[in-house]
Amino acid sequence: MSATKGSPTPGPGHPVSRPVEPRQRVRRPGRDAVPATAGGPQFPVALPSPRPRPWPVELPTVRVPLPTRWRSLLLRVVGAGAGTVVFGGMLVGAEVLAARRRTILPETDYDRVLRFEGRWPGTGRLLRLAVMGDSTTTGVGTERVEQTYAAIVGMALVDHGPVEVHVVGRASARAAHVLATQLPLAREIDPDLVLLVVGANDATHVTPLREVRQAIKAILDGCGDRPVVLAGVPALGLTTVLHHPLRELSDRRGRQVNRLLKRAAANRDNVHFVPLAIRPNSEDTALWHGYLAADGFHPSAVGYARWALELVPALLAADPRRPAGSPGGQEGSPGAGEAQRP
Repeated sequence: MSATKGSPTPGPGHPVSRPVEPRQRVRRPGRDAVPATAGGPQFPVALPSPRPRPWPVELPTVRVPLPTRWRSLLLRVVGAGAGTVVFGGMLVGAEVLAARRRTILPETDYDRVLRFEGRWPGTGRLLRLAVMGDSTTTGVGTERVEQTYAAIVGMALVDHGPVEVHVVGRASARAAHVLATQLPLAREIDPDLVLLVVGANDATHVTPLREVRQAIKAILDGCGDRPVVLAGVPALGLTTVLHHPLRELSDRRGRQVNRLLKRAAANRDNVHFVPLAIRPNSEDTALWHGYLAADGFHPSAVGYARWALELVPALLAADPRRPAGSPGGQEGSPGAGEAQRP
């Protein structure tokens, strides 16, 4: 097409002035090569490989200076936290050492099989009571056998006939020890009723709750269908041998073990849970005078008497000799007229 009049003539650098070359079609590798124009390259043509990209991409490090006030505050917080942890660990360790150096009281010396005649001789059948658990079952902190709660509950059960109390508990026993050594002895006795007092040593030694739960379950399974009175952990916050913060930590752990024991008893019809975490109030403070023994950890005769007040009602209710629906009756018990005999 010729340029019209008045229109500028394209110069040599204008795109219109360059010759238009025919478009070459590049075939993909693997297909039949198609010859290009004469004198051109033959296909397929090897395409250049892509340039490798460095990975990972390194970015320049930018340092943002922390303000002096923030840095000093952060160092104070970190230092205070580390110092608190170290000081707390040293304090708890010192309390543990002091607790281990407490006065060690021996077990009360008495025959571990206590026999009590029935209130009315010749009436009722014999009840065998097995007492399993820790040092409190043996009466550590008392001077005479009649001050132990094993003897107190045995004497309370004579209204239903003669009683044999077999104390198989041992000092420092935990739930795992009861399962391993005491339960086999109790099963040889073939008791009619079981009193289990365990958990305080597990609380003070911080036994994992999972292990305590498994041991308690195995103990209760081993007791079979026998009635069991399961006592809870006493209030460890009342002890004087433990000081702050070990006393509070032990008391908190004792409450956790108590919840575990209570749940274990709630799932079984033959198990009766008795909480022993009783604390003095304004009305009966005088009854708590001398509650602890000389070591500041175990109950004294007064403390065991307080425990017995909680345990006796549950044991009387669980006595298999008592007919169902008759809270005061028993098998072979004397009649109303005979009950007046001295």
